[in-house]
Amino acid sequence: MTFKPLSVDQFYSVGNTIANILSVRIDDRAEYLIYRANLATHEVHRLGIDLTSLKKMAVQIEDKEFFSHRGVSLKGIARLLLSVMRLGPRSGGSTITQQFARTLFIIDQKKLVRRKLVEILLALWLSKVISKDRVLEMYLASVRFDYGVMGIAAACSRFLKGPRESTIGSAEAFFLIERLSNVRSLLLGPRVAQTLRRAVYDGVLTAEDAVNTVAIYRRVIDQGLIIDQSKYLPKLENEWSATQQTDARDV
Repeated sequence: MTFKPLSVDQFYSVGNTIANILSVRIDDRAEYLIYRANLATHEVHRLGIDLTSLKKMAVQIEDKEFFSHRGVSLKGIARLLLSVMRLGPRSGGSTITQQFARTLFIIDQKKLVRRKLVEILLALWLSKVISKDRVLEMYLASVRFDYGVMGIAAACSRFLKGPRESTIGSAEAFFLIERLSNVRSLLLGPRVAQTLRRAVYDGVLTAEDAVNTVAIYRRVIDQGLIIDQSKYLPKLENEWSATQQTDARDV
């Protein structure tokens, strides 16, 4: 007996069916939701927001294998399983495409394992009907950057000078991507520190970019836009100030 691979429509149909079986609530208005995400993307372009640095940073921070997988990362799934079995560090294991599927379709966010199964099928479907670059753009135009801040246009207005006045450089891009899906408007200091070091090590940011990034955190915290509950920001400032001084002595 031979098995034919699922068609594009079957991926979505199976995902919808499994969501019903697992009691995971999803919004099944697929065409309408994708249409709205497309409208949000067109609005981003109309406002003149250059997504180049943001797309690069999103792949670096959120999903380094984005351009090589088909919407789902086997490594990410393995990390999730280890996390669920408490055999590894806590990890969501979601690709950018899965996060986009979750943002668009999934209403019930609490049932982690069951939700992930639905996410995987919807991500496989999305990767068949939308190009990689378009997924990135629609994701950035639609996803939550902080509590009540949906999409990059709103994020620019909230945290930067505004979409029309802002040129999004590497430091701004890092800050905005790090804010993705932050529910409580908090500075997650250790995560920021680790991600910032990795970005510099990988050559995505320079040490000067890192200093500028920390300065953005200082400004938005002073403005009350995010909260440094654990008082971690001075550690970041000291770390990158010391790095900059060392680099200056080495010149």
